[in-house]
This record gives sequence, C-alpha cells and structure tokens, in this order.
Amino acid sequence: MNQLSLDLGQNAVMQRGYVNNGLAAMMGVGACQRSADTKAFTGRGRPGMQLRRERTALEQIHAEMESLSRLTRDVAGRVFYLQVHHRAKYGQMTLRWRTMGVKGVHIPWAKVNQYFERELPQMKAWYEEVHIRVLELNALEKSLRQQIKTKEHIAKFQ
Repeated sequence: MNQLSLDLGQNAVMQRGYVNNGLAAMMGVGACQRSADTKAFTGRGRPGMQLRRERTALEQIHAEMESLSRLTRDVAGRVFYLQVHHRAKYGQMTLRWRTMGVKGVHIPWAKVNQYFERELPQMKAWYEEVHIRVLELNALEKSLRQQIKTKEHIAKFQ
C-alpha cells in the first residue's frame, strides 16, 4: 500500500511539472530522470555492446582462418592446402581445401582424406585435426555473420 501511494505521488508530481521542487527531490524524481526515459538509443547500451562483441569475434575468426591457411601452406612437400575463400558481396569467408599445381582446384575433404590413407598416421591425424578446426571455424563464421546481420536489421527499426 505504501509503495502504491508513493508511485501515485510520483505520477502526480511528474504530471504537474513540479520536477525541480523539494517534494520531487524528496521522492527521488529529478529533471534528469525525465530526459533519461526519452533518450534515444545511442548504441552504447546492451544491444550495441553485443553487436560490437560479435563483430570482434568475427574478425578473430577471420584472422584464425588466415593463420590456419598459412600454416597448411608452410607444410613441406604439401599436396593440399587451405585457401580462404571470400565472398565480398556477403562478407563471407570460408576455408576450402585446394590441390597444389597448375590447376589448383577445390577438392572435397573425402578426397583429401583418401590421399592420407597411404601416408604416415601422424600426418593423417594432423590433417584430420586441422579439418575439424576448419569445420568449426566455417560454422562459427556463418553463425556469427547471421547474428550480426539480424541485429543490424533489427536496429534499423529501433
């Protein structure tokens, strides 16, 4: 009951415009409170922070993709390597396996894996670990890009 009467009292004070008098100060209603309630979204709040974090995470994933691509190109006697494939229109980046040589075509993991059946078990295990990370990075990149796109779309209407 006491809280209800306090709320009603604050409403009356706000409606009558007695914001700067002593009663309003006693009740905890100040001039700054009015403007804070109607302040426009500035991007510094929770949605803006989440969007910045997601963009930073996406940049880190892209950097790790580049790093993993360089790592596979530095393998001595390599037959396959990872290439970062860019789709500028959508901002998409994915890692894809490529063959060495003049053609240097994209090759599916199943063919890469078949090649390593004949190689040393340590080398096969290393490439399998790399490929698992490729799958993770590609999935994370896609997911984050979609989250960012959705939040940017929603922000247009706020």
